[in-house]
Amino acid sequence: MILSMTGFGQAATSLKRNRLRCEIRSVNHKGLDLSIRLPAGCRQFETELHREISKRLKRGKVEVTVTLVSTGGGMLTRINKGAVLSYCADLLPIAKKMKQDTDELLQSVILLPGAVLQGDTEPPPMLLKKIREIVFSAIKQIERARSDEGKVIEKQFRSGIVKISELLVSITGQDPVRMEKIRQRLDKNLKASGITVSDKNRFEEEFFYYIEKLDIAEEITRMRSHCAFFIETLNGQESQGKKLEFIAQEILREANTIGSKAQDEIIQRSVVEIKDEVEKIREQVQNVA
Repeated sequence: MILSMTGFGQAATSLKRNRLRCEIRSVNHKGLDLSIRLPAGCRQFETELHREISKRLKRGKVEVTVTLVSTGGGMLTRINKGAVLSYCADLLPIAKKMKQDTDELLQSVILLPGAVLQGDTEPPPMLLKKIREIVFSAIKQIERARSDEGKVIEKQFRSGIVKISELLVSITGQDPVRMEKIRQRLDKNLKASGITVSDKNRFEEEFFYYIEKLDIAEEITRMRSHCAFFIETLNGQESQGKKLEFIAQEILREANTIGSKAQDEIIQRSVVEIKDEVEKIREQVQNVA
């Protein structure tokens, strides 16, 4: 299963005098970078929401914005007594110590964040319930969007792995031809240099020692194994973008080794095509959760 890290979700619900609205946006990121913006007076819910959202959205740069919008009759405002008293308790001794006028301290405190609350007068548990409802309603939308885009990406991945596997078949078929060409070239170079090989067995030993350094059978086997592991990971129950990225890196590593050993134009062309397919996969895998 593949999930994209890109998506958008929104939800809203009506309160007494206002409308509560949530928007969630998500883009690629190496891990989970979650930011939550709540209306004034609701920030005490942020930690709990962060914990709950992070269980659902495992990876991506996620921005959650919850707002209160007036639906008529003016926005209800009220003094947050606890916050005002706390501000005054902290600021009054400081003002006295600095010999500052404290007559207008209250007017300054009222302007500080959280001193005046706007919105409905539901008690905090009820307000938290409403916020949670619309947040997780929006999450369902973003999960659907991420799943839909993930299906498109998965289809591209499978197509790329099929193409790589076909190119590996082509390389495997060309390998014996390559080895014979190398053998003929060595023999021709020896004859051109005027050196005669009287001991055929000795020549074969030297030839195989040289060929061993150019052997690509192990690389082909490992690449087949990596391709199979990539498909196995795609078939898993969870989206594992980082794991897929690591496997793609290993496929590319084997392709580079084959290319450096090949000394064959046909094989090197196949290697170039394999690397092109791997780069397409690596580009897309950056957006997989």
